[in-house]
Amino acid sequence: MEEKKAFDDTNSGVLFGNWRKQNDGDPDYTGKLNIMGEDYNLVAHAESDERIVMAIPDGIAVGAMERTDKEGRSEKYPDWKGTVDFSDGRRMGVAGWKRIAKKTGNPFLSLKAEPVSDTAGQPEAVEDAAPSGGMPF
Repeated sequence: MEEKKAFDDTNSGVLFGNWRKQNDGDPDYTGKLNIMGEDYNLVAHAESDERIVMAIPDGIAVGAMERTDKEGRSEKYPDWKGTVDFSDGRRMGVAGWKRIAKKTGNPFLSLKAEPVSDTAGQPEAVEDAAPSGGMPF
C-alpha cells in the first residue's frame, strides 16, 4: 500500500473572512501563517479594496499586502503581494492568491511567504483609503 505524503505547510498560510465580526475593531480576516515551521495566528483588516494590513498578535509581526496588476500575466501570478516584519528583525515577503473553498463556496486567500533580505520585496506605497467594509478578494 502506498503511503500518502503529508502536506508541507512551511512558509504558507490562509486568510478567511471573519464571519464572527461584530464590531469595527474586530479583524476583517483571520487565519494562520506558518513561518519556518512555526504556526502563527494571523489577523487582517481591509484598509481598502487595494490594501490589507496584517498582524500576528502580541507584537510578533505586522505587515501589509497590496493588490497586484495581473493584466497580461500568468494565472499563477499572485493577486496580492507585500511584506511582514517580525519584531526579531526578520522580514518575510508574502504573496496571496484568491481561492474559493470547494465545500462552502466562500472566498479566501492562500498565502506563501519567503525571507526578504532587502527592499526588493516591498510593495510600492499606496495612499491610505477609507475601509471598504467589503471583502476585497
